[in-house]
Amino acid sequence: MRFANVLNWNRKRLFQKSLLLLGAITIASYLATYQSYLQAIIWHKEHGNFIRIGDQEIKLPQYWIDKFSESDGTHIITRASGGFIDNSSTIKFDPIKTGDIIVDEEEIIAKQKRFIELTNRGNSLFVTKQLLIKGKTNTFYCLESPSSAEDISLVCNAARFQYIVIIESPKSREKEIVSVIESLGR
Repeated sequence: MRFANVLNWNRKRLFQKSLLLLGAITIASYLATYQSYLQAIIWHKEHGNFIRIGDQEIKLPQYWIDKFSESDGTHIITRASGGFIDNSSTIKFDPIKTGDIIVDEEEIIAKQKRFIELTNRGNSLFVTKQLLIKGKTNTFYCLESPSSAEDISLVCNAARFQYIVIIESPKSREKEIVSVIESLGR
């Protein structure tokens, strides 16, 4: 009889330890999966909802954060993503040397049209096209190239804007990306 009580007690302890271990694994998995969301919440608490890109300001939505590189002046804005598949969106503001800044919109349009003609010649699978995004103070002329069936890739220029904007994102977030770029202004 005494041996049965000890055996029951051991089973209870084993069950309790198993539940505790399962709970710890669940919490660790949740934190690992949604770590980027937690980082974004903390980033917004520390920095607010706006960042400066050159002499302009951009509003970052809730789950977007800015990683600024002081060494080269690059801003990399990313959207948090969760789960085991990386479906994050990235907007990179890459500085242009002062002498290379295009001041005429017609020059941007002409260069992009030539590029589109060259890249689309004989290519019917992935077609590059031009997309316009109107910001508060700039019109961005973008080259849109699908990088896969589910993703888009944009490279954007604006007259007198000291950055090239490079965007990589799932197609499902295209409207969100455009709204971030549209918020750019003084």
